[in-house]
Amino acid sequence: MIHQFSVSAVILDADRVLLVRHRRLGRWMYPGGHLEPDEDPVDGLRREIREELGIEIALVDGPPVCHTAVKVLAAPFLMLAFDTTEATRVRRQVDMVYVCRSLGGTPIPQNSELSGYAWVLVDDVATLDVPPELPDIIRAAARHARTNDGDGLPAGASRPPDGTPSPSPGQPVTRSPTDPGTT
Repeated sequence: MIHQFSVSAVILDADRVLLVRHRRLGRWMYPGGHLEPDEDPVDGLRREIREELGIEIALVDGPPVCHTAVKVLAAPFLMLAFDTTEATRVRRQVDMVYVCRSLGGTPIPQNSELSGYAWVLVDDVATLDVPPELPDIIRAAARHARTNDGDGLPAGASRPPDGTPSPSPGQPVTRSPTDPGTT
């Protein structure tokens, strides 16, 4: 079975989520698309959102630590796996879903795959023609975003000058003195 990797963005603004109307599928969904060969997921996500909507995004969760010796990738909020059929070939689609916020601007559908967009109240997503899992994923993403202060750390945590996460109240952080991490 061939595996295809894609990325998607649950783009939130307070109690609203940005959905796009996919022309071929005839449904509302969150934006995203397939990764290019050798493209890291976050770069691919940003590219897809620029290509589809002409806006820039910021991840709600960044990598927990950065280091000059390696590239640390931000983990997706969740990963979905499902089978798709194109002609006679079955493919396993692996979709990395990230929780994001728009950095501003008005979304404008940029390609023929989309027939429109809408900012929809999170609680109203289930009233639209969407894939069955979408309302639950979006509600969970909105809960996650409310408990995160937007820089990849849990609410109440801070990042000291050396770049390593400080603990949230009551939570210890373990750090090796030989590998402190930097931002």
